[in-house]
Formats: sequence, C-alpha cells, structure tokens
Amino acid sequence: MKKGKYSLAINWNIENQYSNFKILWQGTAGNRNLQLRLERIYAGYCEMEWYRPVSKKLLFSFCILHSVVITYWIVIHRGCKKIKFMIFYSNRKFKMWGYIASHSSLLLRSEMKYSDEDNYSEDNSYNIDFEFWAVNYMNIPTSLCEITIKEISKDKLLMEIDEDLLKYDMKIFELESMGRKYYIIAGGLLIGKNAWGSQDRIFDYNLNLKHDEIIFQSN
Repeated sequence: MKKGKYSLAINWNIENQYSNFKILWQGTAGNRNLQLRLERIYAGYCEMEWYRPVSKKLLFSFCILHSVVITYWIVIHRGCKKIKFMIFYSNRKFKMWGYIASHSSLLLRSEMKYSDEDNYSEDNSYNIDFEFWAVNYMNIPTSLCEITIKEISKDKLLMEIDEDLLKYDMKIFELESMGRKYYIIAGGLLIGKNAWGSQDRIFDYNLNLKHDEIIFQSN
C-alpha cells in the first residue's frame, strides 16, 4: 500500500434543535496522520473545535464500534423493534380448552395421558398449557397438531388487522399447524407443564395453581 494513497473518514452527527455536534475520525493509510476531531456548530457557526492524533489501532476499534452502533440503530429505531422468533414447538395435539370473556383469558391444552392408556410415554405424561391473557383477537380452530408458536411484528401479518387491536403494547402470536397459520393478539403468553386432571388456572384461578415447570412467559 502506497503511503497517502487511501484515506478514511467517519462522521457522527449528534443534533438537536439548537446545535450540532460532529465527531470526525479521519486518517490516511500508510502514515500516522490520524486524528479525532470534535466540532460544535451553533447557529451555523463553528463555536468549538478540538482534535488530537490517535493510533491506527484506536481508529480500527472505533470503526468496529461504529458498525455495531449503526446496526443497532437500524434494527431498534427504524421500525424493526420486534423480529420474528420461535417461542415453542410441539408435535403433540392441542385443544381449545377454555375461554373466559370477563378476563379475556384463553387456554389451549395438550392433555396428558395416564399410564394405563394406549401410547403412554414419559413425553406425554404431563399437560402442556398455553395461557393467553388480555386476548383482543383470535382466529384458531378448536384443535391444532404439531404446533409452532412465534411472536411476530405487525408487518409480518398475512392479513389486515384493526390497528386498535394492537394498542397498549399488545403482542401478535402466530400459531402454525399442519402448514396453516393462525393468529392471536394478546397481552402475553405463559407456557407451562403440569399434571392436573380437569383443573386449570383459568377456570380454577381461585385455587392459585402452580405449574410444575414454566417453559416460557412473556415479559
């Protein structure tokens, strides 16, 4: 690399209503003329200017930091706050176990098998409950097999939805079963394992039932 042939400059601008701070890292590859400059522009005039020489190693480290910050900004602050991710998968069969309108609570359950039943195994010796609360919308069948649950952002919905249903930080859950997709809009979801017979935490909420294991719970 020939001295002085290549150059590098990175700008960071921090603006508000009255002033603009500019952070400029600049340099020329092959020499030591690398500088950090800080300028404060106020009402169109350069009110303050400060700079100092820096090492190539420090400049390289800043380039890495700069890339991370820009990536974070794009993901978090440009409308991509919720990235589609899988919450849970099961090859078991789930049924719509119950819904209480007064609490807007929905329960889907994969019912356990008892030791004297056919096809009993350790894998189906417990219930798996999906407890949705503050449910605003749902379009699901009464039973689902081989279910995958994901939380998705609004732009990933495969259907038009009333914007009012998404107020108050509501979450969109996508349930995929046998190649078909269904949606539930709710305040949150809890997935738990238990060995209850006919009991559950929606209809029997006064019993303060505790799951044997909580697999997932929304924040």
